Formats: sequence, structure tokens, C-alpha cells
Amino acid sequence: KTSTARLVDVICRCRFDKLAMLVHRDCSQEGCEIAANFYTTLFLIDDILDDENSEIGNSKELLSTLMDYLLAAVSLSNEPQELDTNIPHRGRFICIGNALANVSHRLIQQSFVTDKHGLRHFVAAVEEYFTGCTREIWIREKNKNLNDERCTTTIEEYSAIRLGCSCVRAALELGAILGGAQLSDNLRQDKSIETMLVA
Repeated sequence: KTSTARLVDVICRCRFDKLAMLVHRDCSQEGCEIAANFYTTLFLIDDILDDENSEIGNSKELLSTLMDYLLAAVSLSNEPQELDTNIPHRGRFICIGNALANVSHRLIQQSFVTDKHGLRHFVAAVEEYFTGCTREIWIREKNKNLNDERCTTTIEEYSAIRLGCSCVRAALELGAILGGAQLSDNLRQDKSIETMLVA
């Protein structure tokens, strides 16, 4: 099989459709399909970044460029970005960007939200995920410059990084949209709500 065919086979065997149905049990079929597509993009991003030999996964600058590109896609930016032709995995990231934009478009088209403004908390959570990924790369780079294997972060800092790059908040925000249970901006300022979101 070609590398693309192997990747498609791996994605199919991951059964993100079943994951979406388990997580969003009361959601419509359309909503579950959107969730499955979103989870698939996360898998593809992690697959590239978690490889210890990944050029992107070992370069904060390169990763920041790609995360900006993907954020513009999921936020349906009026000024979409272009990727340089020398970017590693350029074709795959273009596909991921298109998939993220498609998720956001379908949330609007299928009336889960009325417009891009209704996506703002979901987009902010996705940005938090991208920031977490970038911070994790920064920690990885910093540790490589040490002469031993000491941890250079506190438990609190590392926990915050792991929460960000785990994309938990984005999954919760998507679930809220699909379930029609979006929280108001005022309610989000309540400390108990914030505690629930990071628990």
C-alpha cells in the first residue's frame, strides 16, 4: 500500500465514528459525523507531532506557522493563509485545514450555530489546543539542551500544558454546540464553570 492508503486504513480502523457516538449519545447523525471528522483531524495532527523524528514536532517556529494556518481554517478567516512549498507534510496539513474549515462550515450550515460568532468559544478552545502543542514542543526543545534528564517544569505548569494539548476543552465546546447547550458569556465567567472545564 502507498503511505496515503496505509494512513486511510489506520484512520478507518480507529473508528472515530464509534467514538463520536459514545461521547455524543444524544446527538443527531449529522452532529456525530461532524464530531467524528473533528476527532480525525486531531489524530492526524498528533500523528505528525508525536513522532520523535518529526521535523515539525521538534521545531516550535515551524509548528507555530502551521498552527496559525490551521487556526485560520477552523475560524473561517476572511484572510486564509498559504503554506510555503517547503513546509514538511504540506499536503497533509492543507487537507487537515480543509477538514477543520469543513467542520466549522457544517456547524453553521446545519444550524448548530447561526454564524461564525457562534463558533467563537469552540475556536478559542482549538487555539488553546494549538498553544498547548506549541508549549509542549518548547519544553521538549529546552530539555534537549540540558546535559541530563531533569524535568524543567513544575507539575502545575506541565498539567496546564497537557490539558491544553489534550484538546479536552475543544471537545467539550464542540459537544456543547452539538447538544444545544452553549453557555452564555456571563455564565462562563463564574469560577465554578471554569473549574468544571479544567477538572
